[in-house]
Amino acid sequence: MAYDYHYPAGPPGPVAPISWVAQVTQYARSQIGASKVVVSLPLYGYDWNTTTGAKATATKYPQIATLRREYGAVLSYDSVSQSARATYTRDGQQHQVWYDDGRSLDAKLAVVRQAGVAGVALWRLGQEDPRVWNSIRGLSIGTSLPVFSPNSDGYEDSVTLSLDFAV
Repeated sequence: MAYDYHYPAGPPGPVAPISWVAQVTQYARSQIGASKVVVSLPLYGYDWNTTTGAKATATKYPQIATLRREYGAVLSYDSVSQSARATYTRDGQQHQVWYDDGRSLDAKLAVVRQAGVAGVALWRLGQEDPRVWNSIRGLSIGTSLPVFSPNSDGYEDSVTLSLDFAV
């Protein structure tokens, strides 16, 4: 598990900063060998009320669009942690939301790929930025695919996936 570096009862920050993903991956490799390591990455985020200091609440990527619409959330990308962030004010209280999106997942997948481990797992399917599926599709065929964004802004996009599994 390369997530919850920052967690609900702690201070605001990225759920899975890229440095942490790299450290966890390298440590696991050193202890059990790359061929047995599956690195798990998050598809969710946390919303901290920085005014009250209350525990953070879990948030899903689709909620970010709602925060933009309803509260004018300002979205940014932290290049050090390779994580997405939103800040907004609600009822006079300041909030910080840290989450992973398609861009941040791409960066973290590159670290995992470079480590040569057995695979990757994603936690909390259904809460993700739909763009992550472009990254996953790219992994499954062993090549990098461009990120798909119908309106070219990368927000509030959707992708429909249909999978058939032979049993």
